[in-house]
Amino acid sequence: MCEFLSGITTNFGSSIKNYHSLKTNSHSEIEEEFGIRDTISNIGKICKWEYTSATPQDLDSYTLRCDERIEPDWWDDYKVKISQYAKRQLKRHMITKDCEVKSGSWFVFEGSPVITQSGGDIFTYDSSSPVITQSGGNIQTYSNSSPVITQSGGYIRACSNSSPVITQSGGNIFTYESSSPVITKKNIKEK
Repeated sequence: MCEFLSGITTNFGSSIKNYHSLKTNSHSEIEEEFGIRDTISNIGKICKWEYTSATPQDLDSYTLRCDERIEPDWWDDYKVKISQYAKRQLKRHMITKDCEVKSGSWFVFEGSPVITQSGGDIFTYDSSSPVITQSGGNIQTYSNSSPVITQSGGYIRACSNSSPVITQSGGNIFTYESSSPVITKKNIKEK
């Protein structure tokens, strides 16, 4: 189903190998990136999985789920090890300092990092207040976050008590629930 965080684990004998991409959560794209061949002869040796939570900011709330119709017979034996790997990968997706985002999915839970975004997905939570210059990709704001966004392209979804400050010259903005964005439109021709 390709949710955040997605991965693949292989078991071709005495040990497992975990795969996850910083660029994508698509299982087929992870297979392509790492040269994993999901063929009939590999049934039961490859397992796609999802590591998700209803409260993403709580790193201890995540659960691992096999994303196969039938769990491989080795799944239960390695589930804890795969969960530990997934949690380490999740921490790699947290933005804590200034950066550029071109692809992948990224979380901001605290602080005010300066982010230049041309692709990918950024999710803001809690007391975070990142400064984002967006020319593409997606931003979703949640739970009391207050990002400052300059948007020339891409999509912004303001959700659940977030209060983003947006200067928009292009792109799309959607507001949901009790979000309260402040939007300034610059040089946009209304249709």
